[in-house]
Amino acid sequence: MDQIDPKTWLALMRLCGELHEIGVAQVDAAIEHLQFELGKILDCEHFWLIAAGREPDGAPVPVFRESSGVDSARRDAIAADWMASTPNIFEDVLLKNVTRYMGKPGALCQTPERFDPLVWRKSVLRDLFCETGITSRLTANQPVGESFDLTFGFDRIGRSEPFSVRDCQVLRVMLEHLGPLARSFGQQRGFLPGLKVLSPRERSVLRYLLGPLSEKEIAHELNLSTGWLHQVVVSIYRKLNVRSRPELMSIWLSHQP
Repeated sequence: MDQIDPKTWLALMRLCGELHEIGVAQVDAAIEHLQFELGKILDCEHFWLIAAGREPDGAPVPVFRESSGVDSARRDAIAADWMASTPNIFEDVLLKNVTRYMGKPGALCQTPERFDPLVWRKSVLRDLFCETGITSRLTANQPVGESFDLTFGFDRIGRSEPFSVRDCQVLRVMLEHLGPLARSFGQQRGFLPGLKVLSPRERSVLRYLLGPLSEKEIAHELNLSTGWLHQVVVSIYRKLNVRSRPELMSIWLSHQP
C-alpha cells in the first residue's frame, strides 16, 4: 500500500469515520457521501452505482442504477440505450474482466490505451466510452450475501491522465469498510433473499426505529399520527422478516462497522 500517500490515507480514514457517524440506517445519505468524497479523492467527474443479482453461472442481472456528477442524466440515457441495443453484452472480453469479480470484492481499472488494440476495436465498451467521453474507468465490487453485488464506478471524462495503481489501491482500502453499508443497502432495497423493498417513508422511519425514541416520539418528529406510524412500523417488520423492534435492532446493528 506504499503507493498511497499520507494525505490520501488521512482522507480515507476521515471518510471511514464520517460513514460510521452517518450510520448504516441512513444508507442513502451514507452512499451519497461516500461517492462524493471518493470522487474528490480519485479526481473524477462522474460516479455511479449498480446493484445486480447473480445468475447461477455468475452472470450479473442489473436491478438498480443511479449516478451523479457531470452531465449524469445524459450519460445515463446513453448507457441505457447502449445496454438495450447491444446483444450478448456480457460476452464481451473486457466486460468479462468486470464480471469475474462478481461474488468477491475487487477493484479494476479500464483505460483504452492499456488494452490490446485489437481487443479494444472489437469491444462493445468502445462505443460507450466514445459516446460519453470516458477516458478511464475505475470499478469496485462489493458482494452482499450469496446472490447480490454492489458495483461502484468512477469515470474520468475527456482527460488524458488515466486512473493509476494508487487509485485502485484506494478503492481496495475502502472495500474493506463497505460490507455493513452494502448489506444495509441490500436490506432497505429488498435485494436480499426473502426481503421486500422499503418505501422512502419506511426508510425514513427505519432510521428512527434504530435510535432511542419511542413510537410516539417518532410520530411527533415525523408529524404523523401514532396509528399511522404504527402501520408503517408493522410493514417494515414484515418486509424485513422480524417480529419486534429489539429483533430489528439486534439484526441490523450487528452489521455496523
